[in-house]
Amino acid sequence: MDLNVDALIKYVKDGVELFKPALSTVVGALMTVMFLRRNTETTEFEKIKKGHFEQVIEDLYKNNLITNLEIARCKNFIQVARLAEKIQHEKGQTRPKGYTVNDEEQAFDFDWFLRFFDAVGNISNADMQVLWASVLAGEVEVPGSFSLRTIETLRNMTKQEAMLFKKIAKMALIDVSSRSIVVLTPKFVGKSDFDASFHLALKEFLVLFDCGILNPQSVTNFDLDYALCNDNVLLKLRNIGEVNESFKYNYYTLTQAAIQLLSVVDEFASNQYILELGAILKKKYRPQLEVNVFKILESSGDKFVIDDEVDLLNNYAN
Repeated sequence: MDLNVDALIKYVKDGVELFKPALSTVVGALMTVMFLRRNTETTEFEKIKKGHFEQVIEDLYKNNLITNLEIARCKNFIQVARLAEKIQHEKGQTRPKGYTVNDEEQAFDFDWFLRFFDAVGNISNADMQVLWASVLAGEVEVPGSFSLRTIETLRNMTKQEAMLFKKIAKMALIDVSSRSIVVLTPKFVGKSDFDASFHLALKEFLVLFDCGILNPQSVTNFDLDYALCNDNVLLKLRNIGEVNESFKYNYYTLTQAAIQLLSVVDEFASNQYILELGAILKKKYRPQLEVNVFKILESSGDKFVIDDEVDLLNNYAN
């Protein structure tokens, strides 16, 4: 590998100095465990604690205790950390209302960040670095937001799989009764006139099963009433066919890792998608299925206040 070592060292030195305290703490801790060998003098650890990262890097390189590849991996991490700080600034990221951080959380999960560094050090693709930066920003802000299993899921995800995840996220809905995040199966929705951005081929679903985004076993719901929603509107489905005629709602559930990563891809089912889906289901299952879309006025847990006097589908033409 052809690396300009002096340039990489300068990049790491300059990059570390830019971070606010929280990210600086993470960078320092990770440099300590990744780069300081067992035979390293105690003075090097003291330099890390004082934030003298540049001295440590130079000392390690001069004494052949850090390789060119390790410096390159550190460069990738610094770039992701920079992006994370930018994301925090742009989103004005704050902890959820009522959230407090205890001393144990404030110290961060060292094993988590070690695993994170190990994974992100190999990520040089700019698009994937943005995803990893969103994970880092979220974890620093609210420790415990992303599990180690989620880190492994993202680590094994290709850029193409990440794009598919973004696409399926636009079709992800909240199951009101179970509070799980679901995607209706292609078989249930059927061949439709969906916009291309809302359509996935069977082979693409298979990819999402394989990379740990969707649980491969579909779920069947026989309830008379079934409701799905996003934060703004609620899709209400009701079986009004014969009493002894059952109706099956089929859907896939997102894995826990995928649910945690939804905030990273920053995509979710839009009002437009729900209206389009409602119109398609209404046409396909008439007269057995009654389909309505209502505006959500208030929500708390599984309790909703909706404007059931105005069915948004009545004025919708797909």
